[in-house]
Amino acid sequence: MMTVGKKRLISILVILLIYMIVLLAVISFRTIAEPEVPPTEPIATVEIEAPHIEEAPSPIAEPVQSIEIPETIENIPAEVEVPEPAEPVLVTTPVDNGELEIVPTTTPESEPEPVQEVVDEPVPTPFPDESTDWTEFEEPIVEEDPWAEFYVAGEEDLSIFEDGTYYVPLLVNDEYLTDINVTFTQEHLLIEVLEFRTIISDLLVDSFEEEFFNTTLEFFSLEYLNEQGIDTWYDYQTFELHMNFPTWMMPTRILSINRGNIARYSSYSMSGSMPIEPARFSWFTNLSMFSLVDLNEADNWQIDPSSLFTMQAQNSISLFDVAFDFSYTFHPGRAYDQTLSNPWSTSTDDYLTFQGIQGFYDFKPKSLRLIFGNVNDYLGYSTDSIGIALEKRYAYGDATPKTHQFEYEVVVEEPSTVEVFINERSVYRRELQAGIYKLRDFAFTQGANSAKVVISPLANPTMVEELDFLLGYDSRLLAKDDTLYSLSLTFPEYNIGKTTFRVNQQLGLTNTITGSYALALSPTAVTLGLTGLFASPWGSFDTLLGASYSGPLALGLTSKVNYRIAGPEDSSFGSFDFSLGLESRNYNSSLNVDSSTTAASGETWSATTSYSGSIGEFFRYSLGASLSWLSSDSNPNWRLTASTGIPLIPNMSVSGSISLYASTGVSTPQVRGQIGMNYAFTPNLSMSASTDLETSTYASASWRPFGSQNDNMQFSFSSIDFADPLNHQGSISYSHSDTAYGLSVRQQYSDRFTRFSTSLSLNTAFGYAGGLFGMTRSVGDNFLLVKPSGAMKGGDIAVTRTMTSEPSALPSLFGVSMYTGITTHQQNNVVVYGIGDSMLNSSGSYIYNFLPRPRQGYAVRIESEATFSIVGTLLRSPAAAYSRYTTDLYRVVDNDAGEEELVFDETLYLFTDENGFFFLSGVAAGEYQFSLFLPESSDEDPPIDIRFVISPDPKEKDPQVFVLETFVASAISEALEQELFADLMGNEVEERILDENGYYWMEVLEVMDELEFWDTYYPSRQVLDSVTVQDQTGTDSIVEFISPGAAPTTALERMAREKEQQLFNLARLRSIIKPYLDAIDPKPEWKPLDRY
Repeated sequence: MMTVGKKRLISILVILLIYMIVLLAVISFRTIAEPEVPPTEPIATVEIEAPHIEEAPSPIAEPVQSIEIPETIENIPAEVEVPEPAEPVLVTTPVDNGELEIVPTTTPESEPEPVQEVVDEPVPTPFPDESTDWTEFEEPIVEEDPWAEFYVAGEEDLSIFEDGTYYVPLLVNDEYLTDINVTFTQEHLLIEVLEFRTIISDLLVDSFEEEFFNTTLEFFSLEYLNEQGIDTWYDYQTFELHMNFPTWMMPTRILSINRGNIARYSSYSMSGSMPIEPARFSWFTNLSMFSLVDLNEADNWQIDPSSLFTMQAQNSISLFDVAFDFSYTFHPGRAYDQTLSNPWSTSTDDYLTFQGIQGFYDFKPKSLRLIFGNVNDYLGYSTDSIGIALEKRYAYGDATPKTHQFEYEVVVEEPSTVEVFINERSVYRRELQAGIYKLRDFAFTQGANSAKVVISPLANPTMVEELDFLLGYDSRLLAKDDTLYSLSLTFPEYNIGKTTFRVNQQLGLTNTITGSYALALSPTAVTLGLTGLFASPWGSFDTLLGASYSGPLALGLTSKVNYRIAGPEDSSFGSFDFSLGLESRNYNSSLNVDSSTTAASGETWSATTSYSGSIGEFFRYSLGASLSWLSSDSNPNWRLTASTGIPLIPNMSVSGSISLYASTGVSTPQVRGQIGMNYAFTPNLSMSASTDLETSTYASASWRPFGSQNDNMQFSFSSIDFADPLNHQGSISYSHSDTAYGLSVRQQYSDRFTRFSTSLSLNTAFGYAGGLFGMTRSVGDNFLLVKPSGAMKGGDIAVTRTMTSEPSALPSLFGVSMYTGITTHQQNNVVVYGIGDSMLNSSGSYIYNFLPRPRQGYAVRIESEATFSIVGTLLRSPAAAYSRYTTDLYRVVDNDAGEEELVFDETLYLFTDENGFFFLSGVAAGEYQFSLFLPESSDEDPPIDIRFVISPDPKEKDPQVFVLETFVASAISEALEQELFADLMGNEVEERILDENGYYWMEVLEVMDELEFWDTYYPSRQVLDSVTVQDQTGTDSIVEFISPGAAPTTALERMAREKEQQLFNLARLRSIIKPYLDAIDPKPEWKPLDRY
């Protein structure tokens, strides 16, 4: 079994092989196309300086071919690029004895001009006739994968997904079809056969479909599908499954008109994230505490103790994937009666009221919820009822609602451009080949949708074919064949004799019709309701037909028809609604009918209508009418209403309404009008007022102090009597919202300032999971508790969901933070990290993924060691910096054997700015090492290893910055050459630059806090006044900054200017060895002896 690294290596080698084959084909083509012309000029060569060889090399027995060295060096043409050799070039020339003599190329007297950097190209072999038996040399097997850190786009990499089943988009022939469950394993991607057949079988040829699915396999792998001739692959960048069927398998193609750009990243586990499991037992409660003090002059300003304190607790518990909800109210004031000799009650019910308990469990694959406990027949809470229920809702699991099933078939007879318009707006355009296409996934708008498909042949665009269709749409529709339902069996008052059974179901009958029914049974009554929703191009019709039967009331009927049509958004026609209903007086939707109830004759007619529209962009209005008439009454109840709204000036709007109405027993119609105004002075201050010019006048103002988003103040006045201005009601309130709680204070007065009410409310929530206890403002469904320790202990914690950019700072209680922004039944990926006012605080980030069920809580404990910051400067010379230089930083640790070991941390990476200054945070205490190439070092020269030690003061609590000494490479190079010369001369060196292990140690010059660093050190750091030139040393790929000035003309002058000590050492060395050189120097009359 191949590892992921070997798979990557083989894939890349295959890609390189294909590239070389194509390159050879191109070269061969060019060789054939262009006739060879014999060269008339010598081959251009480049002389490259080679080091002097102290010892003669061993002779080579049999020379194969010699290379002629031209006497002149041709100038390199501009279009010719010559790669720089990785090693010095040695040239072989034949001698008389048949051996090869290796001669280094001559060294130019002046410094060579820099050669332009080139791209490597294939270089012909200098010895084309030479054959070598490569089998004599065996390359050692390298266990380390050289491509481990590379990723090829499109390459399969199962390692970035955790094992499990994911809901992913399925693209058939490059068009989105639907979402499908894909199971990821270590080796394969698997698709369930039954689900795949349900999705794809209608599109396949019958004979192929029958043969293809005639199998005992439960899952298809992608490899198996490819073997069957279906081109299948998974796109790891877009998280999509692709399948391409040939036309003989699938003659009809599916085109998705509006697939949408849904972000599906939250459905996957991020690579490197840590999966966490929910606590076996978790609990949270939302607390709401309320206090009211009501003082009234009529009661002699006595305080009513019953409302002094009330606390309501809504609790949720998760135990082994089963959730329980229960609530209770604590009201001690009700238990106190000051008129009694013993004012405090002895009954628990006077202190505590229990509102019931419900438990439920979700069957995720089917999105079903099983409910039990205090359940009434409507699935709500009821303390006097017990029951069991089953409900399907898409929020209860993995199943998702079906999309709109409308399809439109288009036959394209020749290559054409197909464009789709909906309500005169283009929504789709694409060039298609000849074939049969089904258009689906239309994005319809509410109401009528006038669609047009325009087919324009590419060969003759004037021969346009237009296909039109009209379709109505309503957002309340279910997709065709989609269904939702609920079943309940309850026992009111814990009495089996009152058992009730209720079933409700909605069903998408067609693309434009959704029907539903509701049936309820009890031993004494039965109810049945039928509803239908029909969306037509001329509006939506909603109908209801219901019947009830009980012993006291006998048979009762009800019916109602609603009609609604809406215009386009930019139309002056808004919407028109009309409803008509008829209900008999014996109709009763409840199953609990009192036996003493008597039947009544007659029925009630009802009708309502309304219209809304606009004139221009500012003037909006609405008209409405309603009628209700009981057949036994002489006069009906009716009302006519007209209202409008006008924005007069910016930030100010005025609205008004007038009503004409009458009721039973009142023959004279009544008229009432109202006018209102809203004005926003600033985004944080606004006011509104309204009046009916008679008894109802209202004014209010809202203000956010200092622009705070967490604080709000409101003022209001109502029931103002202009004849008696003191006779009104007023209130002032203040509310504050915090991450841990919500607080509200309200003061009211009325009755000419003879009654005052003061109220205070406080909302908060607590949660427990995995031994941790946390606090927040409120909990909706799930929560995550985070307890930091180590260097992060006592610090602030923030959490953000992946693919979002807004972190949420968490409240903390006893060192535990609580996060509630979690979505149930979806993959949640969150990042937890420490925050603070200091950017040098010790911190760390932790990525978690989890798939929660309802009411589940999670607990994690994070730990981080104390970290610090280091700064320093790396210079090539006092006037030139290691500009934008990058290198790895390793931590030096001792392994189990007591030997030193370098540990690489990808988060620690040294990077300098243009002045050679580097700043690195997140460094823990210990010993570290990085490597640096000295200036003018050759490719064979190893870098110098530099070490430093971070040893913080354990008593220091604030973030610390360690300032390292400035590293000047030129000074180090000269000092090393000085040591080398001293060793050559036999002189003793007292203090060496490198220690016995060859390490250079950078000292810590100063340790300071963050404030001193930013205020004092950082502004005064060394900044070079420099210009940029390209470094041509061939060693470090960096940009060197040097001081402006005239460049030296010769190497001797440059050495005298920059390396004076090295020049002095060379002069001394020459004076010492000069007598020996003179002794071996041949005399002018000396001639070699003739051996023959």
